[in-house]
Amino acid sequence: MGITLLPCEIFHREFDAKLLLACRLASEYGHHILIGYDKHFIRLIPYLPPSLLLDKSCSRIMWEGRIKPCKERGGSVIVSDEEGINNLRSYSEASWLNRVHFDAAKSIDMYACWGRQDYDYFSQIPELQSKLQIIGNCRLDLLGELGKEFYSTESNALMKLFGSYILCSDNFCVENRNINYKPPDLTQDKSKNLEALSEYDHGMASNRRRREIFSERLENLIVKHPSRNFILRPHPISDPRWWINRFWKYRNFHAIYHLNVEPWIHSAKALISMGCTTGFQSILAGTPVIEIDDPNQIESHQKQGLSHMFTKYNARSSNEIIKCLDSILLNKSNHFHDFDALANMCSYSEAESITARFSQIVDDLIPRISTQSYKDFFTCIASFSRAPTIQKITLDPIKWCPQKFIEVQRKVTRWSQVISKPAPSVNKVTNGLYLLSPVESN
Repeated sequence: MGITLLPCEIFHREFDAKLLLACRLASEYGHHILIGYDKHFIRLIPYLPPSLLLDKSCSRIMWEGRIKPCKERGGSVIVSDEEGINNLRSYSEASWLNRVHFDAAKSIDMYACWGRQDYDYFSQIPELQSKLQIIGNCRLDLLGELGKEFYSTESNALMKLFGSYILCSDNFCVENRNINYKPPDLTQDKSKNLEALSEYDHGMASNRRRREIFSERLENLIVKHPSRNFILRPHPISDPRWWINRFWKYRNFHAIYHLNVEPWIHSAKALISMGCTTGFQSILAGTPVIEIDDPNQIESHQKQGLSHMFTKYNARSSNEIIKCLDSILLNKSNHFHDFDALANMCSYSEAESITARFSQIVDDLIPRISTQSYKDFFTCIASFSRAPTIQKITLDPIKWCPQKFIEVQRKVTRWSQVISKPAPSVNKVTNGLYLLSPVESN
């Protein structure tokens, strides 16, 4: 047995997939798992016995906040980058490479790559070369049969509510919900941070222009299909008011951010994207994708994302996007090409669960600890739960959706049913933080 730490930054992006991993670790391997809001772990890790930490990046922020304290306590660290591979391009090299802190890269035990693309990209960092392994990301399991079964109730409800709807993805995030947002300093090198900031400012200017193109193409479809609902899903941390002001007069347009994106993908008739990560997620899930091409050839090449390479529907004009949707509505299959190449790029296979593979790797790397260390662990958790200072940790509403404990329990039960394993016990430590334990340990 051992202890695994699963911090989550954005609830709707990460929690369900990591909860699936937690259920496997508890039921199959007998480990104890702390999962929840990432800021809690910054306070907890310095007092925990040796544990395995699954973190989101090798940045200076992660190094100082969680990775370094975990290693100092004798723990192990796996990094699996939650930003994925869709935007991993040379035009944003400063933003990506500056996220890798030298000491963090040297200290981690493994860097879990989504696929060949990020493996090759990060191989240029000498300190990471020996740590890279192509494993995939647990979120990819939510796109296959496991995810379809887990989200079946939600997907069916969405279809009953909206009918045969079209999902539209906002990956522009021009207006942040945090009006004072600015990119964090990821390194201590001022010139590198300035270079990354310059990339960010240029990207925001580009996103404003691309959003105008996207909205013009979308309006043509909304007008052409007045009886079909179009659901615009805002970026998780964006302010949706621009979209509401732009399309308020159309009753078949709805700007909604609710639940994970996966049940929406599984129940949509098609997805409209302009280089968004949800494009390649939808292709893996078998949902047709229309990619809107950018007339600016340079930025089109830079920000196309991955799905344009695999979907048969790339729209270069208003007329083309109408033809693309009409073709999807008439065609029952054969929406993609070179699907196998995409699956290899992100290490996705319907025949093998990525969380099952991840569980084995965690079990191999997790520190084995003494009975006394377990007693110290539960004492620490109990103290953390009772401490009055815990009330000062405020869940960021932009990134973390408050959940009733009964809903977390329901998710644990549901995942256990889907993977046909005994449900682990789950206890609430504090708001946004939960402890899963194997049943036999109670």
